[in-house]
Amino acid sequence: MLGLFGIKYVAMVATYLPLVPLVTLIVCFAATVSGLKSFKPAEMIQLNESLGAAAGSAMSPSVIVFTIITYAVGFFATAGAAGVDFGTGARDKRDVHMGGFVGIFLAIVVAAGLAMLIVAGAYGNPENRRQGQSQRQIRQQRLCADSHHPR
Repeated sequence: MLGLFGIKYVAMVATYLPLVPLVTLIVCFAATVSGLKSFKPAEMIQLNESLGAAAGSAMSPSVIVFTIITYAVGFFATAGAAGVDFGTGARDKRDVHMGGFVGIFLAIVVAAGLAMLIVAGAYGNPENRRQGQSQRQIRQQRLCADSHHPR
């Protein structure tokens, strides 16, 4: 009986909790959207190659897609179990389909799409690019100094 009493409070919090990451993504997107027009994928590849072993190798597009699918499937193991309980309140088949479309497909597309655009916008921002170049120069100077003066 106590569990049924508390579930309404959990449901109230769960109704608004997904808005926190959505607002965070929207704010980050607004902050980085100006860098999208100057984002150059070739420079990203060159940056990765210039960092060498420190950055690791770039993931291929298929590895990225399969990694996202792995996270989505892992998420749905838990969310699916909870969704069965919430699905009992659906009026008809259309409610179930719309819930799946909005709660699964649209949520993944929005979250992954905004995250990708945020990263591209951040790397496309000329100020960030200059800062990254100066940090690379500092790192290279330290490597040279360490190689000439072993500890």
